[in-house]
Amino acid sequence: MKKVLVLAYFYPPCNLTAAQRSQSWANYLSLYGYKPIIITRRWDEKISHLSDVSKATPPEIKHEVFETHEVFYLPYKSNLRDKIYVKHKEIRFNFFRKTLTFFELVLQPCFDFVIPYKNLYSFSFEYLKQNPEVKKIGE
Repeated sequence: MKKVLVLAYFYPPCNLTAAQRSQSWANYLSLYGYKPIIITRRWDEKISHLSDVSKATPPEIKHEVFETHEVFYLPYKSNLRDKIYVKHKEIRFNFFRKTLTFFELVLQPCFDFVIPYKNLYSFSFEYLKQNPEVKKIGE
């Protein structure tokens, strides 16, 4: 089987629709001769409010191997905007959070230190260096 690296921010146990889509890729790509290696963010809680997406996770990497695919769950470290949102939700500091979001979006193309999920990319680069048999990448 050919290995394919798939970067999927949303993947179960995340309970959003996008997670089900990427899980389907993981389950069914094996029928076409591919073994997906999923690199995703850790989801330790069910999402019941928008602020749940912004919560930090434990710093350990979880690795699960299935018959059809593998999954690496990477930790999520909240940035200042996320920490404020988790603590105060939509009640306080809205303008400040929006300002931080604006700067994050403006600086992302030039500086990766502002991207809260940058560890997905750095982990992927290291994985590709250590596993040259992976020839295809999907996002």
